[in-house]
Amino acid sequence: MSQLERIADVSPRAAIMESWLLIEEAAGKAGFVQGASIPRINPLLFIEWLVREGKIDKSTAILVDRMRKLRNEASHLRDFELTKDEAERYLKIAVQISLLIIEPESSVVLENE
Repeated sequence: MSQLERIADVSPRAAIMESWLLIEEAAGKAGFVQGASIPRINPLLFIEWLVREGKIDKSTAILVDRMRKLRNEASHLRDFELTKDEAERYLKIAVQISLLIIEPESSVVLENE
């Protein structure tokens, strides 16, 4: 996580992009597979799959979807701005969610407020 915090110091936008990858990688490690020869993760599909598999609950799915939308804004909106503190909060939640996906029985408490 310290590497992501260093990225947030320089570019909060880049920290959002890198933090989202933690969630995508966790979904892959948890068993989410799409039937393509070139692996590509569709966030909406993996969020639905995580709920169906019982790896996350509906409220966490809503949080992940909000994070997905923020990641899309960071990726596509030229005037997107985010503070370092906001980026660090995003990355902490991304780490928590990725742990929850990989270990659904863990005692991870999400900070989503």
